[in-house]
Amino acid sequence: MRLFRFIASLGVAFFFSFSPNDANAACVRGGCSGQLCVNEKDASNAITTCEWSPAYDCYARFGRCEQSPNGQCEWQLTKELRRCLQTPHADGQADELRESADALLDVREINGVRYVSGGVGDEEQAALKAMENDYNLKVLMTADKGAFVSSAMIHIVNATGETVLETESEGPIMLVRLLPGLYGVNAKGAAPQQVRVGSNGRAVAYLRW
Repeated sequence: MRLFRFIASLGVAFFFSFSPNDANAACVRGGCSGQLCVNEKDASNAITTCEWSPAYDCYARFGRCEQSPNGQCEWQLTKELRRCLQTPHADGQADELRESADALLDVREINGVRYVSGGVGDEEQAALKAMENDYNLKVLMTADKGAFVSSAMIHIVNATGETVLETESEGPIMLVRLLPGLYGVNAKGAAPQQVRVGSNGRAVAYLRW
């Protein structure tokens, strides 16, 4: 059964059809401007408009069209592609990248505090990088020799000692959105850190074991 998908980015609309991916089929670029990442069996059925966008040049220069773990052909969030898309000429496509990151990682909220964690592997690290501007605290967890710590129970308290977030990180990086103020960031076995979080910018707390 064929499915149809509509995508709108940078004011350009394009339609294409695709079939469930065949594990033996390659992922290829498709569309008039090479802006799609599709299964090679569906490339001839891809129907797009023929406008050109600076973001398409980013995909042409840095894009990796590969099969993702869910079996779909998708653009991979490489460091070079992300940097190119986040330049001013590709703002609309950067929004699409952040949406892809949201889909990859589990954004959660406890008592009004929004957070996301991960960073196991290049794909998750790239996704977190794309989401950083939405958060004002970044927690990095490393061992003595600089190796990432895969997970830890994170405890964040405000200036009065009240717990605002206590949760287990699902990787060595956690992004948190907090109200401006002074906070303590702790984890069992790591030296506690104190950070001042503002409404703009991003504070960083380094937890080391």
